[in-house]
Amino acid sequence: MAGAVPAAAQARGSADAAAAMRVNPHWKAPRTAWGHPDLEGIWTSDDMRGVAMSRQPQFGTRLYLSDEEFAARAKQRQSARAVDDARTGTFRNEEGSRDFSYTSMVIDPPDGRVPALTPAGQARRASGGQGSFGVGPWNKVQDFSLYDRCITRGAIGSFMPAVYGNGARIVQTPNAVVISYEMVHDTRVIPLDDRPPLSDNIHLLMGDSRGHWEGDTLVVESRNFTDRTTVGGARHSEKLHMTERFTRIDPEMIDYEIHVDIPTRSSNRGRCG
Repeated sequence: MAGAVPAAAQARGSADAAAAMRVNPHWKAPRTAWGHPDLEGIWTSDDMRGVAMSRQPQFGTRLYLSDEEFAARAKQRQSARAVDDARTGTFRNEEGSRDFSYTSMVIDPPDGRVPALTPAGQARRASGGQGSFGVGPWNKVQDFSLYDRCITRGAIGSFMPAVYGNGARIVQTPNAVVISYEMVHDTRVIPLDDRPPLSDNIHLLMGDSRGHWEGDTLVVESRNFTDRTTVGGARHSEKLHMTERFTRIDPEMIDYEIHVDIPTRSSNRGRCG
């Protein structure tokens, strides 16, 4: 029975179960010339298009699908790829080439569901920011979201799979990591040195980021956001604190985890593999 599957049991045949670090716990990520784990390259979250943001209730606290459930997902994704192969034009659904057995992108809270908005969050959603994803009215330019206007998807949304343009390029130097997103072409320069953070009165759409290494994992902490980008369809406050973790787990995979902490809303984490 699906409910009896252990929470940490990855489905056989899934891309996550086949990752080099899973197959061989002694596997080590390649290194740069100066010794840091090598994250450089062009990566995409296209493969995550078949994974729901919030977990369906029948999966409970399971992180992964059973073998039977995964087989059904793989069949569905293959059908989606067959349809997309016949499409042309810019606004096409871009499908990945691998199938993952994650039951949801959200991994904390344990039920894998985005926490409900607090009254303050509901008020912020009602005040706008959803743009064409909402119900209007759209009487002025500011009624459209920053995403509608091709300004930014925000630091949280930029790695989430969309209809197209899910690529990201990572470039490293001894003192910084640079991430450029295909969609909207936002670029983040993340210092790895000990420079002080920005003043509290300076706020940026993508926040102010500082990175450091914890073993083979790059940890990036970001603050100093504006209140103009969103989490779960609602604009967050300027108090947003975001922590990202990048771990190379395979020659062709980076495990990406993001923890979102907003004082006026419950915290949650989501993972894109």
